[in-house]
Amino acid sequence: MSDPKVERQRSRGRAQGAKGHGRRVLGLILVLGVGALGAFLWLRASRPETSFRGAGQARSEAEALKGRWIRPDGGYILEIKQIAGDGKIEATYFNPNPIHVSRAEAVREGQVTRLFVELRDTGYPGATYTMAYDPGTQTLKGVYFQPALAQSFDVVFFRMQEEKR
Repeated sequence: MSDPKVERQRSRGRAQGAKGHGRRVLGLILVLGVGALGAFLWLRASRPETSFRGAGQARSEAEALKGRWIRPDGGYILEIKQIAGDGKIEATYFNPNPIHVSRAEAVREGQVTRLFVELRDTGYPGATYTMAYDPGTQTLKGVYFQPALAQSFDVVFFRMQEEKR
């Protein structure tokens, strides 16, 4: 036969063990939640400003990017037709025939407007341009990466003069 006093102590020990386990799980959930929130806030703060909405220098530079740009070392043409408020760009690329632009976007990093253009077509398996707009010289300067050759090249695009009709 068991002693009722011993049974009460065992029962109390099991209940306290269950409470302790629940507290540990709750504490772990709390720590993970705070960590996830901190990571989210840190990543959000470290992202470059991407908005081109509204007035001001960012919007006027976005508008200045519109038009046709030529890379004189090969006659390649980048045409920027439209820039959305979130930085997405509607663009076409010619060499001299059209090459599919799979992704194009502009971001604002401090005082610099940067462009990223990705080409996916025959002979262009994910080739990219990463450039910065220089309003003083009216140029796009940066790097062209050609994955088929695994090489990067410094490039510059100049604004093309619009034809008068």
